Amino acid sequence: IVRNRSFGVPHVYGATRDGAMFGLGYAGAEDRLFFMDVLRHAGRGELGGFAGGSNAAQDAEQWALAPYSEADLQRQADGLDDVLGAAGATIQRDVEHYVAGVNQYISEARLDPAKLPGEYVAIGRPQGPDPWKATDVVATSTLVGAIFGKGGGAELQWSEIRRALRDRLGRRDGTRAFRDFRSAEDPEAPV
Repeated sequence: IVRNRSFGVPHVYGATRDGAMFGLGYAGAEDRLFFMDVLRHAGRGELGGFAGGSNAAQDAEQWALAPYSEADLQRQADGLDDVLGAAGATIQRDVEHYVAGVNQYISEARLDPAKLPGEYVAIGRPQGPDPWKATDVVATSTLVGAIFGKGGGAELQWSEIRRALRDRLGRRDGTRAFRDFRSAEDPEAPV
């Protein structure tokens, strides 16, 4: 891990992919451990219990969008290779080494409390975070998916309308009618 002198941005190099993934986990934890911890709790709909009850509404919203138990998260992590084949197995291995990098930083921070973000003391967890798991990566991903998914949607309905217009008017005229009918840039859409 080489940090840029001007801004301290980490550049992660590895002799192997596994080493690079480990370095990414370590550098991520070194720079944003508390934020990462917030995201893994928010992804499980448990931010209120972690950082305070004022997050209960966000927890309820996340739980409504992605009501995954710990067993569900584990099944998703374990099933990547079954669903995606070789690419899924690569993701599983990447996550394994990324998580090891995060946990290495956590272990070091427990020995040197100066490495722990001050927010842990503020929320009454001076020992820092629990060790990282593959399910934490999945939980964080569900949060990201919920954030981006709620601003869009209706893709299936729009594709059916486009197909119906093309079936009725022909490929060229149907596509033109669809573009006239649907604005790709909705000024009221969240951005």
